[in-house]
Amino acid sequence: MKTKDILIPALRQYQHNNGAGLLKGFDYDETMKIVGELQNTRDGLIKDIATTFYYSWHNSPGTNTDAGFDDWWKLNKVRFVES
Repeated sequence: MKTKDILIPALRQYQHNNGAGLLKGFDYDETMKIVGELQNTRDGLIKDIATTFYYSWHNSPGTNTDAGFDDWWKLNKVRFVES
């Protein structure tokens, strides 16, 4: 989902104070709710990546190095990143 699509629920249209037209803005509370949900999703994804890598690292020879993580990430990235 693109950023503009994610923020649509927070989009509001208001009448200008002097009646000269309409303006658009984002509802603060709704925007903060959306940002919080995204942060929770990100944090869960980071935890999932770290936990999965730890188990792989702990049980596989050669993965407990920087290069080992890079190799593991190349093979497993598709499991965590949306196409």
